[in-house]
Amino acid sequence: CSRFDIAKKIVELFGKENEIQVLPASSSEFPADAQRSRSEMLCNRMLQLRGMDLMRPWEDALTSYIQQLSAEATQLQK
Repeated sequence: CSRFDIAKKIVELFGKENEIQVLPASSSEFPADAQRSRSEMLCNRMLQLRGMDLMRPWEDALTSYIQQLSAEATQLQK
């Protein structure tokens, strides 16, 4: 997935699609000395070769993270 995909998913998870518009942007709009990868995808090749790749889909992991973050924020407000 791209940074754009992640940003769109975060807005969706917070239920703000009608309030926040996520627009795609080219890396050329944000110059940096270091090269950026085209993908943020992570994998563990050795685990894959052994049939032990337990990484869950990014959408599931992000959803869990946002839910945990929201629960912690709610607890802090009490």
